[in-house]
Amino acid sequence: MKVIATDYAAGMVEEARRRAQALNLQNMSFEVADATNLQQFADGTFDGISCASGLFLFPDQPRALQEFKRVLKSEGFLVVSVWGLPEETDCARLVGGVNQQLLSSPGTSSQERNKPLVPTLGNREHFQSLLEQGGFDQLSIRQFNCVFDMQIDDMLGNPMCLGTIEQLQAQGKSNARQLVSAAITAAARLQGFLKPDGGLLFPRNVAIIAEMQART
Repeated sequence: MKVIATDYAAGMVEEARRRAQALNLQNMSFEVADATNLQQFADGTFDGISCASGLFLFPDQPRALQEFKRVLKSEGFLVVSVWGLPEETDCARLVGGVNQQLLSSPGTSSQERNKPLVPTLGNREHFQSLLEQGGFDQLSIRQFNCVFDMQIDDMLGNPMCLGTIEQLQAQGKSNARQLVSAAITAAARLQGFLKPDGGLLFPRNVAIIAEMQART
């Protein structure tokens, strides 16, 4: 089996490559790709596609689903996971607040400041409807809770944190990683997610996972 890992951000692709090398995974390749325009892949290339915690970040979700269907083989499988509503996701909600705090500036518009802190596709029904409109038939859709017990360094490897670090670095802040780490620690302490040993514990993180098949 061959696996091609893609992301829109070059930094995320390099992080995935680094982790695969650390695990000595030999069957993987890595590419920067736009999910809404997978031009480097021919029709019917893949037996299956997995999109983990990414669909809600795409600017044109229906277009991305059309591309998924195009590059899948006939009756190929799509597995997509998203977070639930903001009030159901302790970890993503905290990171969203930290990102907004660090990236907002005095000149930030009220529209930007009032953007949702946590990207979401809404509830389970809306998520399912979007996938079906994209040309996929439901096989199963599950919702469950994840408890996250992690260290600050683990959190900094989260895509939402990596994106903020890269944006701060682009602004000339060489201590971007330290800024994000300090902000996460302060927010976790305030919200009751900081453990005595300095780790993080997020008890409520609702995930929705859908397994779909391309409609012929």
